[in-house]
Amino acid sequence: CGYCGDLDEYSLPGDWTVIFEDQFTGPDIDTMNWNFEKLPAYAYNNEQQAYTSRQENAYIDDGKLVIEARRENYIHTDPNTGHESIAQYTSARINTKLNADFKPLSCDECGGGAVKVEVKAKLPSGGGTWPAIWMLPTYSVYGDWPASGEIDIMEHAPNTGTGNIFSSVHTTLNNHAQNTQEEDVTTGSQYIPDSVDEYKVYRLIWTDSSINIDVENVDGSQDWDVLYFEDNGAGPSYYPFDQEFHILLNLCDRY
Repeated sequence: CGYCGDLDEYSLPGDWTVIFEDQFTGPDIDTMNWNFEKLPAYAYNNEQQAYTSRQENAYIDDGKLVIEARRENYIHTDPNTGHESIAQYTSARINTKLNADFKPLSCDECGGGAVKVEVKAKLPSGGGTWPAIWMLPTYSVYGDWPASGEIDIMEHAPNTGTGNIFSSVHTTLNNHAQNTQEEDVTTGSQYIPDSVDEYKVYRLIWTDSSINIDVENVDGSQDWDVLYFEDNGAGPSYYPFDQEFHILLNLCDRY
């Protein structure tokens, strides 16, 4: 792939190379890293919140990113048409699109090329909330959703049981819209104790032929495997994860 230079398989570095990170040292969210999506209520999945770029909904507090959902009467103004709509809830959805985009490389005998994404997070416990750490394709090379894929590193819906963590991939052949999502194949779940009380590391290891998602205690004392998904050779309808993706963080109201 040209990235290894004159290194051979016996002299490759053991550490990962950091290509993007944000420690949220503040005082404000870095807009060179993150884009704010401004969307009305019910834009996706019948979600009741409007997404805003206000500090009330997303801010840095003591070196931590906080996404805060609020119950309020809010008027969303469409930035393109000026149309106004009312929402009873507000929250934030931020992404790294065109600021930090990633894809695995095919390095053959080099042994490299994988992408690791780690997000340290503590989850809300309120019924009706649905926080997510996920990835979407930056360019829809294979077509609109779900053809170009989606990687859900972490989803948590307390109304399904506080601490139940879900991880999924969505593709043309495997997606909830067509009721073809396969349990333990394209969706996995684990009960992660204290996930609403303690920070955990939610991790994706992504190669050009496999996706592995797990969760780990911050001190490394315990980890949980959530999902392993592997290319079956059927092409992008099954494994479209060879293109650039970006990170999304959001908190929505799904109930």
